[in-house]
Amino acid sequence: MKTIMVVDDDERMRRILWEMLRKRGFHVIKARDAVDAHHLLTEGGLVDLVLLDINMPEVSGDTFNEVIQSFHFKTPVIVCSVLPIEEQIRRIPDARDYYDKSESFDVLIDKIDTAFNLDRPDKAILIMDDDPDIRSLYCQLLAKAGYAALEAGDHPEIADFLQKQIDLILLDVAMPRISDLEFYATMRKAYPHAKVIVLSMFSEDRQKVPAFKADDYFHKTQESNVLLEKIKRLL
Repeated sequence: MKTIMVVDDDERMRRILWEMLRKRGFHVIKARDAVDAHHLLTEGGLVDLVLLDINMPEVSGDTFNEVIQSFHFKTPVIVCSVLPIEEQIRRIPDARDYYDKSESFDVLIDKIDTAFNLDRPDKAILIMDDDPDIRSLYCQLLAKAGYAALEAGDHPEIADFLQKQIDLILLDVAMPRISDLEFYATMRKAYPHAKVIVLSMFSEDRQKVPAFKADDYFHKTQESNVLLEKIKRLL
């Protein structure tokens, strides 16, 4: 389920958007201003899209957009304002799209659908873990987030995956039946540009094996949103 944050100081608009988007299957978070939104983004985990008003008290939408792009993994933004589209573009030139509040809500829904279709269209992730329950959990998590998930246990038939597109590898570093270093070397040769996140029950310091040169690290006791944020940043 996609999560959308509505940032608008107009309580009526927040309520209308919340009701409309929930009926279409989105998880919706409401923020009454930029300060509230920043707190929710920092504490509440992954947000897939922000609907952002411009004219708000204390911190304007264009100023808050700079915070989003700098500190919240460049979360896509659709500007929603009473200002003309030309003025919206001038104020926030790097937004994913722009919506004039005088337009119908169907126009906004189309823009949201387009934004999600542009986001991570063909990213494939390989889950390499000897625990089938862990693989199943991550497959479900990634599918809900819009990624294509492949999985492999600790077996030697790794060559089966070498003809497939792989953009990121989730690599367990404690598998009993296969050499992590050999697998890593094989995959790095086949996919030199694929990102790698090492995941295990070890501390991050113990995960940082120099031979892996991983792009990030994840402790399996952490929340799933932490993993999704790491994946989102890398892809």
